[in-house]
Amino acid sequence: MDVTITAERDLTPQQEREIMELQQAAFPKTESFVHQRWHNTPLSDDEPWFTIRRDGRLIAGVRLVPRRVSIGEKELDIGGIANVCSHPDVRGAGAGKAVMQAVREYLQTEDRFDFGLLFCNPEHRGFYAALGCVDIDNELVHEHPDGTPARRKPGGGAMICSGRMSLDDWPAGEVNLNGPTW
Repeated sequence: MDVTITAERDLTPQQEREIMELQQAAFPKTESFVHQRWHNTPLSDDEPWFTIRRDGRLIAGVRLVPRRVSIGEKELDIGGIANVCSHPDVRGAGAGKAVMQAVREYLQTEDRFDFGLLFCNPEHRGFYAALGCVDIDNELVHEHPDGTPARRKPGGGAMICSGRMSLDDWPAGEVNLNGPTW
C-alpha cells in the first residue's frame, strides 16, 4: 500500500474533510472529531499527515505532532504519533500496519525526531509492539486542553519507537510533554 505524506499546510480542503470523515468513522465516540481533525493538541503547519487510499478513498491515516519534551535535564524532539486510524470496513487488511510502518521509517530517516511517542489503550498495545514500539515506565506530566496540569502514571499506555536515537537511549525520569497529549 502506498503511503502519502503531506504537511498540514499543504492539505487541500477536500483532504481536510476526508481526514475528518475518516476520524469520525474510526473514533465515533470522540466528540472532538465531529468538529475538527485534532483531539488535544491543535494543528500546526509543519506536522506531517500519513495517509493511504484504496480506489481513491481515504482508508488510513496518522498525524505526527512535533514536540520538544523535557525528561529530567534532557530536552528531546518527539514525534507524537496521533490519530492512528483505519476505516472500520478495512480493519484487518493491513492499512493501519502500512501507515504505521511509514511513520516509523520517517522517524528513523528524516533526522527530525529523537523518538516517536504514542498513547494507546491496552487492547491496542500488541499492534504497536509488533511494529517495534515499547512501553515506557516514566511518569508523564502534561496539560489538559484547558491548560490545567495532569499526570500519567507509569504503565499508562505510553509507548515509544526509535527515531534518530536508539530505544536504549530513552532516558529515565519524569517526562514533561510541555503541553497537552496528542
